[in-house]
Amino acid sequence: MQSDIMKRLTAICISAALLSFWSCGHNHDHDHEHNHEHEQEHDHNHEHGHEVAEIHEADKSHEHAEGEIVLEPEMAARFGVRIDTVRNGMHSEALKAAGTFLSSNSSMAGVTAPLAGTVSYQASVTVGAKVQRGTTVAHIRPGSVEGGNTNAGAKAAMDAAKRELDRLKPLYDDRLVTVSEYNAALAAYEQAKAAYSPAASGAVHAPISGVITSIDIPSGAYADAGTVLMQISSGGDLTLRVDVPQSRYSLARNAVDANIILPDGNAMSVSAMGGKRISGAEAGASAPNGFVSVYFSVPASQAVAPGATAEVYLLGKVADKGITIPRSALSEQQGSYFVYEKIGDHAYRRLPVTIGGSDGINAVITSGLNGGEAIVTEAVTTIRLAENSGAIPEGHNHNH
Repeated sequence: MQSDIMKRLTAICISAALLSFWSCGHNHDHDHEHNHEHEQEHDHNHEHGHEVAEIHEADKSHEHAEGEIVLEPEMAARFGVRIDTVRNGMHSEALKAAGTFLSSNSSMAGVTAPLAGTVSYQASVTVGAKVQRGTTVAHIRPGSVEGGNTNAGAKAAMDAAKRELDRLKPLYDDRLVTVSEYNAALAAYEQAKAAYSPAASGAVHAPISGVITSIDIPSGAYADAGTVLMQISSGGDLTLRVDVPQSRYSLARNAVDANIILPDGNAMSVSAMGGKRISGAEAGASAPNGFVSVYFSVPASQAVAPGATAEVYLLGKVADKGITIPRSALSEQQGSYFVYEKIGDHAYRRLPVTIGGSDGINAVITSGLNGGEAIVTEAVTTIRLAENSGAIPEGHNHNH
């Protein structure tokens, strides 16, 4: 009995010891894990702090010098910034003048009345309407208080002259009338026949295809035969007249091309438009107001209409060597001119320049550029806005 009790006590003690050992081991592991997690967090914080320090150092390495303008490449591409290298090349002397676009004779046609009478137009005929060649645009009703149907009178006169000629012909053959009498009757008939137009009718047709630019005789009015009723423009070539002061006659005389600043603001040369010089600036062609005129033939376009004016730069033959840049690269600020040079992937700087002249498309630079600089030639306003904002544009942020 006592032996059984001792066995039970021994088992209880062993169980208690094992429980105590397990509990101690569990606490030790928990403490170890807690300490290990703390050490890991400490190490992580230490590593994160080191990373922040590296980023801060990187920020220091990315600091921009004073005067630099920051614009990320993505933003530059988005707003159409273009870069070109400054080159030293040839340029021609240019003379700024005023130009006017005129309708050329080849592109205009007048619609005339085939006979005298009262005019009536088709319902579709209005200024600005398009017509095709051969289309009936009006009708003439012969006869009016102005003198009746002149074509009918001409036919009556021709018939009378023909009857007289027919009467004299057999008498002439029998030598009963003189040669002079017969020739007079023959001449009268020929004149009467010439005055009468058997093909003439009341229908008026468009001589060319184009747009009606004017109606000179209103509907219901009387028009003599040959009167211009309306004008049609085919929209073909235009004539550009450039008026130049007579004091610059020598350059105007030698001008072989011209740059035009179109009404929509775009600039293009006459030759690039497919045009050419046709005449003008001759010694005896000076106008009374002290100007001489140079004429160019220019294909019509949607940007140009007859009567429009334009800023024109006549280009002479004399060429000089120097630096020229597109006018689009220039930025004017308080009367001074600047360009923007690209000095890095996202960095630009402003360079002051001096202009020596312009041909309307390019500007001659006399100081500020030496050649080889990479400058902004398109979307200069974008760089200027980045410069004036005083802040880093969207997309350039050093906070990681």
